[in-house]
Amino acid sequence: MSIPSEAYPRRVEAIIRLAEPYISESAVREARDFAKHSEGPDALYTVAWAIIESGAKVPAALVEEIRYFSEDYTYPEGFPQGLDEHVEAEA
Repeated sequence: MSIPSEAYPRRVEAIIRLAEPYISESAVREARDFAKHSEGPDALYTVAWAIIESGAKVPAALVEEIRYFSEDYTYPEGFPQGLDEHVEAEA
């Protein structure tokens, strides 16, 4: 990932804001709490799982951002499976 480390927390918060209309308020609070404590990967995992649990269809860009900004910090086998199934169809 080529984003400067000081920009990472801002990107995580931006991803949470993008996901907010699709996930529960409690998931948003939990993700923000992780982000506030410099646990960006945990915040992104929370968002990913909340999308899956809600059954929502989300923009492809949101899923791409979650994957991109968590890839250097997570083990691929630990990433929530099925997230791609929640990408909304393009019109």
